Amino acid sequence: MLNKYHALYTQPTFMSDFNALYVTAARRKNIALDNVVAVMNRYLNDGATVEDFPGFPKAPSRPINAYISENRDVDHASLEDIVKLRKEFASGSIDTKPYFDQYAEECKVYIDKVKKYLETHGSELQESHIAHVNSIVTKTFKSINAKPSSSSQKKIKKEKKTAFQWYKDANPELLSSF
Repeated sequence: MLNKYHALYTQPTFMSDFNALYVTAARRKNIALDNVVAVMNRYLNDGATVEDFPGFPKAPSRPINAYISENRDVDHASLEDIVKLRKEFASGSIDTKPYFDQYAEECKVYIDKVKKYLETHGSELQESHIAHVNSIVTKTFKSINAKPSSSSQKKIKKEKKTAFQWYKDANPELLSSF
């Protein structure tokens, strides 16, 4: 199928030519209705699209994002400053409990709003949308009840054994004289 366009896609300027052709071909007047229906069906059958529907509640901001928005300098903020604030939050040098408590409260309100949305718009939604909304409720509820990880409780990594150590463990009688 692509062989007749071989001269087009082997050119070094293919990407810029392709983008220009795509913009021209994707104009509303050039698209056939059956193609539009196929694309819209594929889009609407995806359960995650329910989050784009009007009236669907917005998820609460994560604790780290709340900390960054509260502490960054809006006028002179750079990416470096944001990275520094993220590291500061993750390091455990500050008290993160208020941010996690605020997030938990916002999540409870969010769950209630999502359930109410499902009740009021459930008849208009497809099965994939309903399943996605239920998974949102479940994941959000689990994230509320999850214990926040702290940097002081890092897992201790086991030291990796070398091949010689494995051999020594497997054959202790051979190496007992050394």
